[in-house]
Amino acid sequence: MVSIYLSSDPVLFGIVTFSFFLLGLCLGSFSSAVGYRACHGESWIFGDKKTEAARSKCPQCGHQLGFFDLIPLLSWIFLGGTCRYCKAKVGVLYPFLELVSGCVMGGYFFFLSGEAHPLVNSFLFAVFLPFVVASVVAVVKCRGRYPVSLGIMGLLSAAGMVGLSAVF
Repeated sequence: MVSIYLSSDPVLFGIVTFSFFLLGLCLGSFSSAVGYRACHGESWIFGDKKTEAARSKCPQCGHQLGFFDLIPLLSWIFLGGTCRYCKAKVGVLYPFLELVSGCVMGGYFFFLSGEAHPLVNSFLFAVFLPFVVASVVAVVKCRGRYPVSLGIMGLLSAAGMVGLSAVF
């Protein structure tokens, strides 16, 4: 029922597809942070004090990043690939993975839209995506100190993504 309605209304279909693209950007940003913190032995749940939440900070100057510093892809573009506070370069890996995650999520929904339950499938797919992206970040950034648990989660998540594609 949902797929028939979405495919018959191109405006709604475009809005939902773009929403999944934005969701993918956010998941890519989150998973990049998880992968970076895992490589550096930091918790992605707790901050320096075990009673506070982990917050993103510049790896060079240590300044805690604000809301406008954390908008996926756009912050990197508008700040010219540098930290707002110390002007240190921010690698292209992070916005690249955000963009790829956005395209994967938007594309997955777009190509799955003719199936029986595209919204459910796409949300289930979104559960797996961050762990795969975090594993990619860890492989690139860790250089020999790769967290095995993150690798296992990445492999299981990739298998789940493939399984979802085959089942639905």
